[in-house]
Amino acid sequence: MRDAAKEAEYTAILEVLKAVNFNKTKAAKILNIDRKTLYNKIKFIEVDDGI
Repeated sequence: MRDAAKEAEYTAILEVLKAVNFNKTKAAKILNIDRKTLYNKIKFIEVDDGI
């Protein structure tokens, strides 16, 4: 179940980033999370995908 949640979160973040031309400030506002949180999630996704 955890993997499905991660996949859904990854998909949502990626769709929003594409919609705002990868403007992280706008993406964070749309996702209703702090910009630093968005950066951390992106960093976690990149590390997680590298494994």
